[in-house]
Amino acid sequence: MKIVFLQSKNLSEVLNESLKTLRKGRLVIFPSDTVYGLLVDATNELAVKKLIEFKNRPWGKPVSVFVSDFGMLDRQVITDQKQTQILKELL
Repeated sequence: MKIVFLQSKNLSEVLNESLKTLRKGRLVIFPSDTVYGLLVDATNELAVKKLIEFKNRPWGKPVSVFVSDFGMLDRQVITDQKQTQILKELL
């Protein structure tokens, strides 16, 4: 385990280290203003399994996935027309 503390002067280092960790299929714990995010590469099945095991989450229970745009959303999940419309209205 490696701990890197985020400061204004080391943002690039933290981002690069996080990306290297995610690409290796490992877990990154990242603080926000209210909660800690548990991050993995959602396209890596083994990484997602690690996340579910780490959280002691029941299999089949959904997890949140961050996407950069609707193109990425379409590559990750299947949504019907109504779901897509709702997402576009909310986002």
